[in-house]
Amino acid sequence: MIEFLNKQSALIILGIGFALGAAYYFTSVEETLRRSEMIHKKIEQQIFKQQGEVDAAKAVAKNREKFEDELNFVSDRLKAALEYLPIDLNAQDILGKLNSEAQAAGVKLISIRPGATRSEKFYEEVSVDVELEGGFSQLTLFLSYISKIKRIVRIRSYELKPKDIIDGIPILRLKGVLVAYRYIESKEEGVKK
Repeated sequence: MIEFLNKQSALIILGIGFALGAAYYFTSVEETLRRSEMIHKKIEQQIFKQQGEVDAAKAVAKNREKFEDELNFVSDRLKAALEYLPIDLNAQDILGKLNSEAQAAGVKLISIRPGATRSEKFYEEVSVDVELEGGFSQLTLFLSYISKIKRIVRIRSYELKPKDIIDGIPILRLKGVLVAYRYIESKEEGVKK
């Protein structure tokens, strides 16, 4: 019986050892699987994030031609705007242009003098006080010529009064303030150039 118990205790010890070994093995395998699953999830998240970045880059590349067309359109519009809102406009330029347009319309310039200038965010108003005499059609022609100048020129205020009647034609006197605009470069743009 002692032999039987010795054999049995060896088997019991062997069984306990086997059970402990199996428990340790499965525990470590389970822990390894959990770690592997966590690493796998992190890798999937990184792949998903990078796939989103790749898709965004593909969308930008796909729309590049559209963006270039839009950039060219805006650039052309800016060039056109600078024709009407020049950078290098001064009061003498305006006076010369007004004088030549008055002569072309047959209007008599009584007085023309630079007025005040006023700066805004990106442009400056250059005003000119004018006093003109002529027939209604001549004054209208002068205003028409002024409106066709490739610069923004407008009449801020005016007063139109009859002066004389010569040969049955009423002569009118126009007093007013003409305003031209010029583009002001920002200090940051001036530094970049």
